[in-house]
Amino acid sequence: MSAIATILRDNEFELVTEFIKPDKKKRITLGIASSVSAFNVYLNKLGQIVLDPVRAVPASEAWLYENPKALAAVKKRLKESAQGKVHDLGSLIRKKNKGANIATSAGKFVGSFNRAETYER
Repeated sequence: MSAIATILRDNEFELVTEFIKPDKKKRITLGIASSVSAFNVYLNKLGQIVLDPVRAVPASEAWLYENPKALAAVKKRLKESAQGKVHDLGSLIRKKNKGANIATSAGKFVGSFNRAETYER
């Protein structure tokens, strides 16, 4: 499978503007408004351009996307939650003289997905 096949999720394109010429600095203005603030730009040998909208991930959350096992666990639990498969774990707020059984400890996620699972950041 080509790299572009993994990027394109919809093959139905619409002609937005015809015959755009680059300005004196060889820049192209698309003339369309977009709520997206950043794009990856792909160019093939024929000069065809594909713009793929992207969003930045905060550095503090990047570890999750770099850890396939942890990301799969999160996706699985989100799917289960959407299906109504939830369990009340009680309050996660620290009570006087009682520590909560959650959160982070020395860079490790110790969540309630499965008390045996621990993911390194």
